[in-house]
Amino acid sequence: MCNNNQNQILNIDFSSVNDETNWIVQPGDVISTQLQRLNLKSSDPTHYFERTIGTPDPSNNRLKFNCVFDIIKTVNNTQGFEIKFEILNVVNSIVFECSEKINVTNQNEEIHFSTDRLFQYNGTLSELKLRIKIIDGIDHTIKLKTISVDDFFLCLESIKTYFVLDNIFESSFRTKFGTINLNSWKEDSIETLTLDFINDNNSTNNSEPLNDWNFCESEIDGTNRLANVVSPISWNPFSKEFGLDFSSLNYFDGKPTGTTNGNDYGQAIMKIGIDKPLILNGSLIEKFAPFFIDFDFTKDVEIEFDVILSDDQNIFNNPFVWRKYFIKWNKTTCRSEFYYLDKRKGQNTLIDQTENGFLFGLNGTIIDEVETNGNGFVKKLEIIPGDCDSFVYPVYSEVWIQGSGINYIPQIGDVVYLNSNFTQVFDGSGGFTYRMRNETTSPFPFISVYTINSNGIITTNFVCLNI
Repeated sequence: MCNNNQNQILNIDFSSVNDETNWIVQPGDVISTQLQRLNLKSSDPTHYFERTIGTPDPSNNRLKFNCVFDIIKTVNNTQGFEIKFEILNVVNSIVFECSEKINVTNQNEEIHFSTDRLFQYNGTLSELKLRIKIIDGIDHTIKLKTISVDDFFLCLESIKTYFVLDNIFESSFRTKFGTINLNSWKEDSIETLTLDFINDNNSTNNSEPLNDWNFCESEIDGTNRLANVVSPISWNPFSKEFGLDFSSLNYFDGKPTGTTNGNDYGQAIMKIGIDKPLILNGSLIEKFAPFFIDFDFTKDVEIEFDVILSDDQNIFNNPFVWRKYFIKWNKTTCRSEFYYLDKRKGQNTLIDQTENGFLFGLNGTIIDEVETNGNGFVKKLEIIPGDCDSFVYPVYSEVWIQGSGINYIPQIGDVVYLNSNFTQVFDGSGGFTYRMRNETTSPFPFISVYTINSNGIITTNFVCLNI
């Protein structure tokens, strides 16, 4: 069994730690702790803020960098904003780097952003340090909330894979009754659900979603989950529906910590979980309330479950939703399937859900801006993804080779380009040069590239491995 050997080498929550003295600050630049955030204000696009990170474990092969921060424009102009994160070794050579281009439209508009990158390394790395540069838009202030850096060993049999029950989340907190019945979870054709699970969960739970499915709000990266049944963006229905315990520390996120009554339900069901509140589907549309499965791609997998919503306490009495879902993976052909049968009123229509399954994550922003009519703040959701595991990034074709702010190295995968399919390695370098090579070292489809030929803009969707 592969060991992820996850090791956190840096974790700073600026709401509880004053970290100013640990940063190298150049003349004219300002660093200060205000309102539980570390504020960085640069005076020159060549300047940087620098801090030590630590030393990764040489037996691991992935470095995960995450930074949650706010941005505010202090001057009313048309200047854009671009921030660069550089990870350097002891001789100041750049080992990894990434950047974000973010559109801050109005003065005093505050954007909440989370950047998440996964970098590959082999062998020994020296002690690392982080540099943050504002390379465009020095009239913006960065307000750091958290920074974390982890190293781990990538295990292909444990890939966090996301699924969305299309429109079920939106409908469920407006309905009176509902249930999610897990009928089967097979791996290599062997049923993993135990007799205890069947006995404990074989009848319709007849839940009241508003009270039972843990609706909540959260930050864009899944942190700070708080109960919210008015305008939720996430949930966790599996506690009630599958009889699973989840930690209440971040309002029932993550994977199960056990079963509610202590019975053994099998190991497979313990791979399901909740973290991100949003995800991009295969059509690059943001979707709320995904769930994930730590998918084992080395096994054949078949999962079957029913989702039923009704305003009648007898939920089978004219339900407005009754779907029988199937999640399937064939390890030999590498074929994935996600679909449901519409069972309403005896119907048995197959509805393909491929675009909402086998997804690999999302990052984005939530914008708070002040209304000019004096009515206070309006929260406006704008997805500007920037996550290693799945993101959309618009770049103009003339700068595609020279720089797009996407300079980590993606992993192996299928490439869809100009309506043609390739099985390739999508390769990158620190010089922003990207190319596709005819080489296959993995059967897992982890990268898609989409192009939009409108005003010279290329929109790309990358998918790479995520733990």
